Amino acid sequence: MRTNRYIGMIAIIMSLAFYACGGPSSADKMSAEEKQELETEISEIETSIEEMEKVEQDIEESANELESALEDL
Repeated sequence: MRTNRYIGMIAIIMSLAFYACGGPSSADKMSAEEKQELETEISEIETSIEEMEKVEQDIEESANELESALEDL
């Protein structure tokens, strides 16, 4: 559910980064350092998304525990 949103965000960021560098024609002209910088940024974004998913899962688990506690009352 939210994973699709995160994947969409990654796709948008990757496409923006690609075109910010000049698009398809300049992708081949990028230096190795520029390519490495983009790959680093993308991996940082992926790591952030994984962390967000973990937090989301923790929140859902906490919400379920609270609902159970309320039902017990």
